[in-house]
Amino acid sequence: MRIALTIHALHGGGAERQMAELANYLASAHHEVTVVTLDRIDRDTYKVKPSVQRIGLDLMSHSKNLVQAWIANRHRITKLRATLKELQPDAIVSFTDKMNILSLAAAASLDFHRPELGSSRHCPVIIAEHSDPRRQRLSLLWETWRRFTYPKARCILALTDEIAADLQQRFPNQDIRVLPNAIELSELPSPDVETHNPARPPYRAIAVGRLAKEKGFDKLIQAWQLSRNLLTDWRLDILGEGEQRKPLEMLIQSYGLNETISLPGWSHHIAEELDKSNLFILSSNYEALPLSLLEAMSHRLPVVSTRASDVIPKLVRENQNGWLVTLDDTQQLSRAISSACQNPEALHSFGMRSREIAEEYSWNRIGPKWLQLLKELSGNQ
Repeated sequence: MRIALTIHALHGGGAERQMAELANYLASAHHEVTVVTLDRIDRDTYKVKPSVQRIGLDLMSHSKNLVQAWIANRHRITKLRATLKELQPDAIVSFTDKMNILSLAAAASLDFHRPELGSSRHCPVIIAEHSDPRRQRLSLLWETWRRFTYPKARCILALTDEIAADLQQRFPNQDIRVLPNAIELSELPSPDVETHNPARPPYRAIAVGRLAKEKGFDKLIQAWQLSRNLLTDWRLDILGEGEQRKPLEMLIQSYGLNETISLPGWSHHIAEELDKSNLFILSSNYEALPLSLLEAMSHRLPVVSTRASDVIPKLVRENQNGWLVTLDDTQQLSRAISSACQNPEALHSFGMRSREIAEEYSWNRIGPKWLQLLKELSGNQ
């Protein structure tokens, strides 16, 4: 099967990483896979296998006004449409809201002539929401455009049941299904074997994500400050990059926490970073199904997390593998961090349970669902 995957870029957050992993999984299943991005290939941080064709359209730019934005998007649609016409895929899969809109516009009424099939056929477009549209709203113009384009999708994928229910209300005639994020489960040493994870102070807590307001890292820093006298054996590393770097650096400095909190930027070796940590903290204001959380759990990390998504209580289970915190409650977040950090015995057993829960989201379990979906919707049963 020929499959075209479209997304804005292969660098940044969880959706971009998930796209690269999906491409590699489908290629491993012997499909012809092409990843098309608006951005250039040389900006990729998430790599695909050599067997995956990679096309970068070099169309990422910032528009200063609506006229420039209209011209830029028209050019993106034209070039994406020409690319898809040349690829002649059996199915198109798009990730993230704005790219979904552009992909649907580009593929509208686009029929491919496949000589081996003896006729022309319309290519199904499957779009995947990788945020929570109830909380992450687009501008009025983009939302209006979404209302016109999303009904053209053959299928809309949501990461959780709750997001799917919301999308079904918005688009009642659409085929909407739930397909969660998947993670690559790395082989870990036996829990009886000493690993890089430090068994003695100083201990390390880690948070991962874009340095953006919705990730709540300002509240995390404030919570750490409230418990600093109880965290003398701990340090906190917040891995990521984004527009909030300067405000967060200033906040850390204002609390005098430069020796215990750092912002190292993005890491290309996140698995190694997780293996060197003792606790994962998710402080987001909202999420869909955070890939960083699943990956941390797969590395046997206990979790302190806000209730940023309806699905998080299914992943982070009180008294089993973590501590749950009410949104916008910095005091409660501080108490949860203190409780975790003062209970090293629980960290080990909670981490083991995290791994068990994360195994439910491995590519071995989620990947076959992708294959079945693509075969069904493309007619390649």
